Amino acid sequence: MDQLHLNVRNTASSVALDKLGRERDLGRGFRSKNLQSPPKCRKTRKLRILQCNINGLCTPSSRVKLDKILELASKHQVSIIALQETKLNTRHRLRIKGYNIVRQNRSSNGGGGFMFLIRDVYFQGIDRINSSRKSLESQGITVLSRKHNNNINIFNLYHPPN
Repeated sequence: MDQLHLNVRNTASSVALDKLGRERDLGRGFRSKNLQSPPKCRKTRKLRILQCNINGLCTPSSRVKLDKILELASKHQVSIIALQETKLNTRHRLRIKGYNIVRQNRSSNGGGGFMFLIRDVYFQGIDRINSSRKSLESQGITVLSRKHNNNINIFNLYHPPN
């Protein structure tokens, strides 16, 4: 851990790094080099998805919420975490050890934003879906099946109150 320098404003919280007794590979850190390949040693298993409106990740204290979500995901072997209202912008950098991150920040009006945290599955991003509702925000990924071409589309949707 001495080699990892954290800038709290631009990375995830140091809570998971410093917390004794945390689950293995739960802490923040650099992503693996193989970004879209699951480990080859795992047998076929169920795809588990966790979804949460996190309502902000841009302050150190709010990142404790993310630590709790990661603990829950680890406990239940969740492969995909879908988050809404991350409220991040391009200045915010986020790395989570063991996860690939697919983000979509809101470009105007502040707030909003989506994030998929993905581990142990092959995936690719989906271009934005067209909607007749201008206020409906969306983000999508396709989970790629290695057998029988049974790909699954997963969408992260948010309709802001107005």
